[in-house]
Amino acid sequence: MSAYVLNLHNPGGAIDIEQQHAARLQSLEGSTLAMLGNGAWEDQTILPAVRAALQARVKNLNVIGFEEWPRGHENIDNDATIDMLVKRGVHGVVTGNAA
Repeated sequence: MSAYVLNLHNPGGAIDIEQQHAARLQSLEGSTLAMLGNGAWEDQTILPAVRAALQARVKNLNVIGFEEWPRGHENIDNDATIDMLVKRGVHGVVTGNAA
């Protein structure tokens, strides 16, 4: 008999969901998106490229650049930032990078 005890856990088990994600937009057309950057991983390079690609593909898309919002990972889900997003009529957010 072994002196070791192994406890096995089923990784496919249930997880309690404590916070739901926002509902997906049906279409980006006519929407307003905000780009929020955490100030890391070259977000100042990537977010403008994502913005340009989205605007080239989606009609009537308004994208508010990362320069107009507080930067840093501590500001992305901050209540003050969320209030600003709501006040500006933002429908969705693109975060970057690794935020």
